[in-house]
Amino acid sequence: MLEMESLSAAFWIFYFCFLLLSLITGIIYWVKRKYSIPAVFMIAIALFTPLAGLLFSVQRPADLHEWAFLMQQVRNGNTWAIIIGVCHLYLLFWWGLMMFHGIQYARSNKEKIANLIQRNKAS
Repeated sequence: MLEMESLSAAFWIFYFCFLLLSLITGIIYWVKRKYSIPAVFMIAIALFTPLAGLLFSVQRPADLHEWAFLMQQVRNGNTWAIIIGVCHLYLLFWWGLMMFHGIQYARSNKEKIANLIQRNKAS
């Protein structure tokens, strides 16, 4: 029986947790109406990317794992590979936006955060 090369189980666990957290934050920000348009894109991309990636990686040769095949196809100019790659870049953009928002929140609420920390230390 032919065995396909694949990425490690730890990678897949991290990847799907990352996608799930991305989907959840997208839904939360969409419901709160903060960053509404990027949040809607995030929801769509978090649902689309794993499905498209799975369907795309079915055609890979047995000796290449998913990431190597995707990069090879991007270099060859495959449109679906480029779309999947752009979706992954958007995931990174989303988390950059979340970090920026978190830093802004922390800066604007320094006193609240300091009081909360002191109350936790006292108890």
